[in-house]
Amino acid sequence: MHFQSSRAHSPTQFASVYGLGSQLGVYRIGAANRWVSAILGVILIGGAGLAAIYGVYDAFVQIAKHGPVMLSKTIIPSFIIAGLLLLFGVLTAVNAFLNWNKSVVVYEKGLAYSDAKGLQTWGWQEVEWFYAAITKHYYNGIYTGTTYRYTLQNRDGLRLKLDNKFKQIEILGRLIGQKVAPYQYDRLMQKLRGGQTVLLGPIAINKDSISVRKKTYLWDEIEQVSIQKGLMSIKKRAGGWFSGVSTPVSAIPNLDALFAVVNQIVKVKTG
Repeated sequence: MHFQSSRAHSPTQFASVYGLGSQLGVYRIGAANRWVSAILGVILIGGAGLAAIYGVYDAFVQIAKHGPVMLSKTIIPSFIIAGLLLLFGVLTAVNAFLNWNKSVVVYEKGLAYSDAKGLQTWGWQEVEWFYAAITKHYYNGIYTGTTYRYTLQNRDGLRLKLDNKFKQIEILGRLIGQKVAPYQYDRLMQKLRGGQTVLLGPIAINKDSISVRKKTYLWDEIEQVSIQKGLMSIKKRAGGWFSGVSTPVSAIPNLDALFAVVNQIVKVKTG
């Protein structure tokens, strides 16, 4: 598979990364996301200042005309508006600051992630759980876009979340999934061969059966496992209307590894 950004130069903060092999791709926060937040923050903070100045001016004018009784009726509403504008302006500016240098560089043996807090590295073998949540949006039947959210988690519970703020997020998520799947598959198979039941979100799987949200199916009684419209579904052989079960794939970690195992037993239908 060809990844468009594989030849891009990594930002300077990644110069200290070593031991992860050759670089495969550089993925940055979109410029529009950074600049829109920064400019909007400045506008809101400026608007807060103007609202406060107008409130003081209007208070003087109204007090001169009608006396001190007008103070609370003029300056307080303006200061409330100014305070709200300032709050949202500061939050927006902080968001721009936190996102400004966010970048991900993918390497052959792992990835490095940089943000305002510093640099962290993830070897592919360290990724205990990998979630992929992909949601297509429609308005009146017309496709309006897709939201991508990928979450990596290690054994210590540390999480890294990547979403549509990153350019080429779909490619980034696909590449990560491709790299972590072999390690997760090997761990899953090792546990199954050892007779363990492995929990993957709402899924419990062992060498004899698979359970989905408290419904358990022996492998030889399953007609089909499918992934369609964001759902993983199990259809029981010769079952009635309510014999099957479905669950969102976004809730299932290590999906590629799981399906690689299931596909060896019951063919998985996708579409």
